[in-house]
Amino acid sequence: MEQKYDFVKRENKDNVLISLSKIQNAEYIRDIINALPYIAAILNKYRQVIFSNEILLKELSLSSIDEVIGLRPGELIHCVNSRKEEGGCGVSENCKVCGAFLSILGAQNNNKKTQYECRIKANKNGREVAYDFLATSTPITWDNEDLIIFSLTDISSEKRRKALERTFFHDIINKAGSLQGFIQLIQSGSDSKTIKEYVNIASDISQELVDEILSQRHLIAAENDEFAATIEEVETISVMSSSIREISNQKISKGIEVILDNKSLSVILKTDINLLRRVLLNMLKNAVEGSDEHAIVNVKGYLKNNNYVFRVHNNKYIPQDQQLQIFQRSFSTKGIDRGIGTYSMKLFAENYLNGKIYFDSNKKEGTTFYLELPYLETT
Repeated sequence: MEQKYDFVKRENKDNVLISLSKIQNAEYIRDIINALPYIAAILNKYRQVIFSNEILLKELSLSSIDEVIGLRPGELIHCVNSRKEEGGCGVSENCKVCGAFLSILGAQNNNKKTQYECRIKANKNGREVAYDFLATSTPITWDNEDLIIFSLTDISSEKRRKALERTFFHDIINKAGSLQGFIQLIQSGSDSKTIKEYVNIASDISQELVDEILSQRHLIAAENDEFAATIEEVETISVMSSSIREISNQKISKGIEVILDNKSLSVILKTDINLLRRVLLNMLKNAVEGSDEHAIVNVKGYLKNNNYVFRVHNNKYIPQDQQLQIFQRSFSTKGIDRGIGTYSMKLFAENYLNGKIYFDSNKKEGTTFYLELPYLETT
């Protein structure tokens, strides 16, 4: 039977400090936790830290355990969702699908070790960073108190490798195979008109191949804070039209019509055209892949206050549990080891284009993604 918890309530600081003192005086517990080669902490029944190992302090660049006592896991690593509600970590809607929260709750409810993969967006020096952890919670009873040994193991490299294998390498091989096929058709062709058509298609595929490789290169550079945007003047109708043409020529768009709303407004933006196209193409790709056959994907651009808004709409609803995880690295509605698209959209839009990206989805109207970029009218 699932227990009922008050997810807001916390133990008062004095009692937390008493628990800390007891553990510090129990050398065997202190030494065991400090011997673990990953982030680890002991939590009370309210999910508050009453002891942490030295690795946790080192990873967070903290000098004393006093700085983490009484905090919850999300608050330790500055999870963006831990600040959404007054009650902190474990209270917001997003917390319901958080692997760290679910592992702790599972250990408390079932009185056994519980593990979940955990995707966390955290605020680090004013910028959002993404983490992939394996969260493990193990219940123990010590000195008549129910506690949780909680640990986080970094699995970012493993998740990235799997994502590359399932998406990047898969797409590269497919495009290279298509390119090879058209080159063979060109070599065997005799009609000049047909050969010219095949050459144009092969040229488009080769450009897509280069773009795919560059997109991964730029993503890695952006995550390492090593990417530099190239700012130039960009005409909005032109960039939307070219993105629509590119997505419409891909196999995923077969049977789906992608149209540019005739009320879209043409303005000149100062931005990085390559990053903008990459974000728009990901928005279009998600809309196309999420649509039923013969559906229409609508693209529109308009001004809103001092921003220009790129809007991409399809008629499919995203379930609520999936909505809560959109933009998290390694999460995808298309299956495991796939999620890079929406994460990269947010990373590029907000960290390098000085914009913001968001969406809304409901059963009646479907799903709409929005990209807002600053617009400064020039005379």
